[in-house]
Parts: sequence; structure tokens; C-alpha cells
Amino acid sequence: MREWGRRAALSAALLVCMAVLLWQNETASAAVRQGLTLCARSVIPSLFPFFVVVSFAVGCGFFAVLRRLGLPVGAAVFLVGVVGGYPVGARTVGELYRGGGLTKERAETLLTFCNNAGPSFIFAIAGVGVFGSQKVGLILYGVHILSALAAGGLLGGLRSAQNASKPNHSDMKHGSNDMKPAHCDMKMAGNCTKTAGNGMKLPALFVSCVGSAAAAMVNICAFVIFFLVVMALVRQAWPTVPPLALGLLELTGGITSLEASPAGFCMAAALLGWGGVSVHCQTAAVLEDTGLSLRRYLLAKALQAVVSALFALGLCCFSI
Repeated sequence: MREWGRRAALSAALLVCMAVLLWQNETASAAVRQGLTLCARSVIPSLFPFFVVVSFAVGCGFFAVLRRLGLPVGAAVFLVGVVGGYPVGARTVGELYRGGGLTKERAETLLTFCNNAGPSFIFAIAGVGVFGSQKVGLILYGVHILSALAAGGLLGGLRSAQNASKPNHSDMKHGSNDMKPAHCDMKMAGNCTKTAGNGMKLPALFVSCVGSAAAAMVNICAFVIFFLVVMALVRQAWPTVPPLALGLLELTGGITSLEASPAGFCMAAALLGWGGVSVHCQTAAVLEDTGLSLRRYLLAKALQAVVSALFALGLCCFSI
């Protein structure tokens, strides 16, 4: 009976959503066009090359080379994440996990602090776009990085990350059969293979990486467009919706709605740390076939938002 009630409530909610979409068809259509333009001008150019390079690097054993040299793989993943932006860090963790370089526990640990906003977004959208200053963008970027490390440390992520490059194969669980783990035999330089039974040379590996990155981009752009439609409908129904509420749902919309004030600075830091439901859906999409849990990741992002706000508040008080 209870299950039937839940299904009935969900069906009623979906009918309401359909009615709203029909009623506000022009608003939704304009948001879709805006999303397509955003994906073509910003999302795909900034993320697609990173996805291809990261997949190719994992397939060719780049992170295995770091391991052989005694360098922390977790630090490399973190660097890729803070340079590439959401969700490049999560994509890198997923590729390493699929390739057998991380256990499930260690992959979920890296997710607690390695998936972050990139400098181009923070400088252009938050720094210059909202506060009219690249200096403010640089400060926000520093707060963002420190809060990610702090959140990972508080959740034990940084202590575990140093062992992330030592996979326990008894604990490994891979995704679907069409996403076989890739690695590079370090004893055979240049002979990159994919452990799917047949060897895969560099050209074939490159083609596979491009195809995989393209599929990931389709998922990411779909979420970007969908959440832009949701935000457009929310703004249509609630013109005075608070920026914080928008930012919890979609990062760009929340950031661009802020005022250039100390309160806006603190909220910008918090929203960058949280990322938004749209970003979390994109993260889930790039990890879809891995079986990795996002519970610790979501807890870490919430904690990062709080820590970011506290750091930003401290900076505001200090500057005063």
C-alpha cells in the first residue's frame, strides 16, 4: 500500500511537470537553445580534450609510471581535477579504477577531494563576471583548493590517498564488459594493451579513448541542458529566487546571481565547494559503469562548502 502511494505521488508529480513544460514551452525551448550554445562554446571545448588525454594517459600507463617513480598518484589526480574543473577529477578516478590502478575503497577516497572547479570558470565567471576582479577570482581559487584538501583530510581522504597507487586486486570490481580495464606493460615500452583478450595498439587505444570521451560529453551536455531548463522554469515561477537556492541546484546560475559584496563572496566560495546538483549528476554520469558509491563524495562536497564559507568569512573579517 505504501509503495503504491509513492508511485501514485510520483506519477502525479510527473504529470504536473509535463503540464508545466507544455504551458511554458517557449521558456523551456529557449533554455534548451541556451544550453546547446553553452555546450558548444564552453563545455565541450574545455572538457572534451581533457577527457581524451586523461583516458589515453591511463591506457598508456602514465599513472603506472608515476607509481614506479614513487610519486603519489593521488596528487596527480588532484592536480588534473583542479586544472580541468568539474567533472574531470571524477573522470580521472573512474578511468584509473576501470584500468585496475585503484581499489574501490581508494577510488571513493580520491573522489572526496579530487573533483573540483577549474581556474577558468572561477576566474572568468566568479572573479571577473561577478566581482569585476581577477584578484578576487584568484583568492576564490585558493580558498577552493584549500577547502578541498581540508575536506579530504577531515574525512580521512588525504591519509588514504598515499596508498591509492597500491591496488589490492582482490578488492577490485570492474564495470560492464564493454569497458575493460586498460593498462600498459612497463616491460614492453610503447606496447600499450587493453586486457580484453586482444592486444590494443596505440591507434586503436586512441580511437577508443576519443569514442569514450565523446559518449561522456553527450551525458554531461544533457545534464547541463536539463538543469538550465529547470532553472528557467524556477525563475519564471519565482523571479526573486535566492542565488543560494539556485546555486545548490546549478553552479553557474547561482554564481552569476550573486552580488559583489562580502556576503556574495562567502556564498560564492560555498557554492564553488558544493558544485551543485547538476555537477553531481555529471559526476555520476562519468562514473556510471564503475559501481563506485557517491555517498562519501556528496558528504565531502557538503563539508567543502562549509569549510569554503568559513575560509571566505575569515578572509572578509581579516580584510576589514
